[in-house]
Amino acid sequence: MMRQKYLLRSDVVKPLSVDKYVWYSVFSEKSAPRIWEDKALKAMYYAKEWQSTFSENNRLQKPDLYQPRRVWTNLDSLMNYVNQNWKQDWKPCAIIAIQEVMVGDSAQGAEVQIEPRDTSEDWTLLGFDVADYELYSGLCEGEITGTLSTLIKSDWRKHLNEFHLFSNPEIAFDYIDFANARNPSHMPYHVYALFLVQTMRASLPGG
Repeated sequence: MMRQKYLLRSDVVKPLSVDKYVWYSVFSEKSAPRIWEDKALKAMYYAKEWQSTFSENNRLQKPDLYQPRRVWTNLDSLMNYVNQNWKQDWKPCAIIAIQEVMVGDSAQGAEVQIEPRDTSEDWTLLGFDVADYELYSGLCEGEITGTLSTLIKSDWRKHLNEFHLFSNPEIAFDYIDFANARNPSHMPYHVYALFLVQTMRASLPGG
């Protein structure tokens, strides 16, 4: 029922987002202590190894570098910080990059640009999210009811990929007006590109 109320595509298995309440951040451990509770994941570990890697005493804090907007501005600093705290016992997570998409002028008219532009060819583009300045997603935040539900779902869900993200940034910009109507307390909304930098997996028993 919750998926029907908040998702435009309720068939998406796991929505991804710049919003930490949709795609949990490892820095959410203090506010979401059960973030790692997963029976399927836990079954892969011996009890001792689970308690060591996922110990309540092995949580990440929120350093000053993690401000503002709950993102890191330097990938190397992020990796160094987590390595210092988790050492060899990395918890399974994904390193992602979030970049704001801008509309600039070109000889042909409007041009979509990603800022900053220093992306790597090794990164995988997951899609485009629509969120406010504080990175609360307009694709997942705000209950969809009544006529708004009919309009948004019929017009926009066909443009969302398997991650519940837009594949086309221009379509994402078109969606902003609907995001403003869906949750006006968070307007204005912006478009963000979401990249997968690296997938990190904890060591399995015997690995």
